[in-house]
Amino acid sequence: MPKKKPEYNHEHFKTALTSLDKLTTVVKTAIHYESQIWKFLELSPLSADTVGMLTGNQFSKAIVLCGVLGLNQNMVSLLRDFNSIRNNYAHNMEYSLTDEIIEQYLDGCYPHLNKSTMICLKHLGIIKDHDHTEWQEKLGSLNKYTQFIVTLYALELELQHEVYSFSKDQASKGP
Repeated sequence: MPKKKPEYNHEHFKTALTSLDKLTTVVKTAIHYESQIWKFLELSPLSADTVGMLTGNQFSKAIVLCGVLGLNQNMVSLLRDFNSIRNNYAHNMEYSLTDEIIEQYLDGCYPHLNKSTMICLKHLGIIKDHDHTEWQEKLGSLNKYTQFIVTLYALELELQHEVYSFSKDQASKGP
């Protein structure tokens, strides 16, 4: 039986918009992403032991395994790029998430996240409707950190959709 449609956590991203603590935003977002990746792997035909052996319970290896199992390759690339940012925070006390780093990350995100970005801008109260021109102009007028948060939110929506779709596909195959 397919799982119910995912419920999205808008509050994490709304809170991040008002916070200047980039480290907390990156860490909490990583936790959200990791949760979805492990859900994806739980739904796969692989046993938990096999997943553990193949990934060593490492997020970076889990992302790659999800790609092998059918996760959208654009999603895999965006998650790997985000994980690099998270790793830099985890392993370099001097690391700072600069506008240049954010710009590099954002460059890889579009047009892959266009539809989700429109939805996120609406959920966050930044735009009133889904007017294609308005959302692109509005996103471009925001500071880089806010663009980063909106993009992370869009990636989470896409990832949750992929997990939900994967669970429906697995359920339709039956035992």
